[in-house]
Amino acid sequence: ASDRYLRNAGKMIKSTLTDLRRCLWDLKNDTLSNPDFNEAISETVLPVSGEATIKIRFNVRRSRISDKVAHAILSICRELVSNAVCHGNAQKIRIAGEIRSDELRFMVHDNGSGFDTTKQKKTIGHFGLDGIAERVKRLEGTLSIRSVPGAGTKVLVTIPKIPIQI
Repeated sequence: ASDRYLRNAGKMIKSTLTDLRRCLWDLKNDTLSNPDFNEAISETVLPVSGEATIKIRFNVRRSRISDKVAHAILSICRELVSNAVCHGNAQKIRIAGEIRSDELRFMVHDNGSGFDTTKQKKTIGHFGLDGIAERVKRLEGTLSIRSVPGAGTKVLVTIPKIPIQI
């Protein structure tokens, strides 16, 4: 029993260190000030993308969204790419986004191994999907996850009430 507790503690420490590294990267990085949001996303997901090919088509001007929303989008994309690569062994990942009316919608789609969303288990020391759901909730948005074992995963995030900024 003590071996199991030690393994779980090790996993939690490793996950906490990963989260800390990401927080420090966020603090040192000036990605939020990049006027090209496609580049900002690319710079954000690069450290976690491994060998996967990432295609980004985010048709949203950076000036159109607040820093709070931009930071959430970057964090969500990074976590989804990390999950796709680490847990799904994805080789191809697409990230796309747009604003229609006052609603921002973006999607991250991968060709990884997928998973059964009805049997999603809590992994000790990992906060990935729960953290994403919490970020989306804070923006009063919605999160939709479609995944099939062996057929990849598609995550759609919708954030309403994006004010028009010039």
